[in-house]
Amino acid sequence: MRAYSFAVRNGTTEIEKLGSMALANDDAALAFGEQLIRDLMREGAEQHAGWTMDVKEDERAVGSISFDGSPDQG
Repeated sequence: MRAYSFAVRNGTTEIEKLGSMALANDDAALAFGEQLIRDLMREGAEQHAGWTMDVKEDERAVGSISFDGSPDQG
């Protein structure tokens, strides 16, 4: 298991670090990030418009997921 961290940003400004989770691989980390986004969007889609979630393993960028649902693997 690897430790992945998740943070959301609005443009270039980091809004909040959501913590970290031990997951099996990059695909599992991106899927977990997508689930977090779905949960946040249920709470208020308008508030999160234009936001992005960055997924990292230590300092390595795994990918970014826009809140409109498009993953960009790094």
